[in-house]
Amino acid sequence: MRAVPCSNGVWCAEAPTIEDGGQETEVTATVGSRVLLRCDVIGQPRPEVTWLKDGAEVDSGRVERRSGALQLTAVTVNDSGLYECVASNEAGTARREVVLYVQGT
Repeated sequence: MRAVPCSNGVWCAEAPTIEDGGQETEVTATVGSRVLLRCDVIGQPRPEVTWLKDGAEVDSGRVERRSGALQLTAVTVNDSGLYECVASNEAGTARREVVLYVQGT
């Protein structure tokens, strides 16, 4: 682990932590709806957030850069699956899984 500067000239690093934020671990949506999967992270330095779906990286255009949330618009049944938020910085990695079920109309 590489140390990074904190306040008052002290050197430190904080591994990422993913806060619950009320996000369910299973989410059900209807075809055509918008889904927002949150990934509220803290850490020092600011963790980079990557989203995986069924083990493959999600198109970065669907990830909100400031919040780390994954926004899915006009979902289809093909969007159903296991999503994983991976937050990483030089001090470590944290992960959180959410299962998305998309039901047809």
